[in-house]
Amino acid sequence: RLAYVVTLDTHLPLPSSAKNMSSDAAAMCERERLSESACELVAQLGRLMNDLRDEVSSQENTPFVAVVGDHAPPFLTEESRSAFDSREVPYFLLEPR
Repeated sequence: RLAYVVTLDTHLPLPSSAKNMSSDAAAMCERERLSESACELVAQLGRLMNDLRDEVSSQENTPFVAVVGDHAPPFLTEESRSAFDSREVPYFLLEPR
């Protein structure tokens, strides 16, 4: 079984909920010297991945899941754009258990 998910909740502009980040995320962003906008996007992606993990792990027969980006975030400032690789888009695969 293949699960196909398209999400628009990590595209710019981010929803206002993206500004509510955990203290762990804020500390990571400070340590990595991420701009506020890049940090908000990373935090939003983290929430999305946690929700996906929770949904998939709650199923008896877990599906094959591919999470693939299609481009680097189109931030207007160089500071935020530089936090992401514009030549390589990350992905990960979850195989059925």
